[in-house]
Amino acid sequence: HRDTRAHRPVGELEPVLAAVLEGEHVLVLRSALSLEDLELLILLLPPSLRRALTFQTHALGAPPAPLPRLVLTPLAERLKFERAAGEWRHCLPQSRHEISPPARELARDLVALLDAPARLGAAHASYEAYHAHSGAAGAGLLEEVETLLRFARLAALRESGEAGAALRVLAQSLVAHRGADHPETAWLLAQVCDAFAPELLGSAVVENLR
Repeated sequence: HRDTRAHRPVGELEPVLAAVLEGEHVLVLRSALSLEDLELLILLLPPSLRRALTFQTHALGAPPAPLPRLVLTPLAERLKFERAAGEWRHCLPQSRHEISPPARELARDLVALLDAPARLGAAHASYEAYHAHSGAAGAGLLEEVETLLRFARLAALRESGEAGAALRVLAQSLVAHRGADHPETAWLLAQVCDAFAPELLGSAVVENLR
């Protein structure tokens, strides 16, 4: 794996990631996102999720068909692309302020993992193992990144021994999926039980109920 700490994201990485999480089709001015940042954006996702991020890096003439999730175009081609494709979810950098706060927060949290490559790698491994074990069908890209970030938080809490906070991550999954019967929630429960001794979990439950 490439050491993501070797290059820090600049410019439009977080807004582009947030826009991609929120929308099916995003048009980005080529000068607003370097190829290095695009590579980082892809590497932030676990391998099996990267196929969802279809892209074209130097589109000319007319939008490709089928339309990728992310299209980079030079300034000279931008207006032509906007008119030809019609319904872009976001056109960056102009519409960056229209991106929803939840998508922005997810993008910020995921980009922050560039400074914690071991935790990012653990989250990727857990994500891949979860899908291989459960056979769960992938949801939308935004929902899958929410799952990935819960795995990243649990990896950090497992390392620090914070059972109470780990139970709160489990509770977040319960709320997100509206019940305990979702495969992700069952997976997290098994991971929490494996990571912490029963007496420590019992004490954490009592503490969380106070």
